[in-house]
Amino acid sequence: MKQWTGGYGYIVSIVGPMFAEKTGELIKECLNQEAYGGRKYIAYKPAIDTRFDDTRIVSRLSTIVNGEQFRLSIPAKTLPEYIDDETIEKVLQDINKYDVFAFDEIQLYKGKILDLILELFYNKKLVIAAGLNMSYEGRPYNNIGDIMAISNEVIIKTAFCRCCKGVATHTQRLKNGEPAPKEELNMIGDNKTKNKDIYTYEPRCGLCFVPPHKVK
Repeated sequence: MKQWTGGYGYIVSIVGPMFAEKTGELIKECLNQEAYGGRKYIAYKPAIDTRFDDTRIVSRLSTIVNGEQFRLSIPAKTLPEYIDDETIEKVLQDINKYDVFAFDEIQLYKGKILDLILELFYNKKLVIAAGLNMSYEGRPYNNIGDIMAISNEVIIKTAFCRCCKGVATHTQRLKNGEPAPKEELNMIGDNKTKNKDIYTYEPRCGLCFVPPHKVK
């Protein structure tokens, strides 16, 4: 991430497929801004995302500290999936308390998420938005294209393809271990069971990715 010196608005999008450590990049930058830049941050996550912790943003990567598994994480407030004027007003109440506003799983937000980001930008804040740039269909995920368009900087992360170990840019949804057809299912998490079917996700490169409309 390019150096932000403060005093002006700056928007950074961190995007890529699942398992690309987008969240880890967001956490690292928040801690870096606080520890070495002397700036205060506040982080937000969608209320519907309770995979690792209800009140923290948690990286997937872990290490062993004193014999215990440790995941890098930061405290976070939750926001509703639909961003309205009331939600924007609530976030702006902290406008003078923090320099950096970070949002994880940005693709899950609907409504006026773009308005919120722009308002923080106009208030000369550093805004960090991390999330999937593409859905399991291989298409732009909700408002992510608009958010990337207004960003001063876009960091595109990649993962390792689970099939060939190449550069993964897509997220594959699997149904019972096979590429899933198109279904209107809004799932949060790597492993979900619905109607006795097991849905999982994995990163894949463009060659190994099978879009839902190509599933036979």
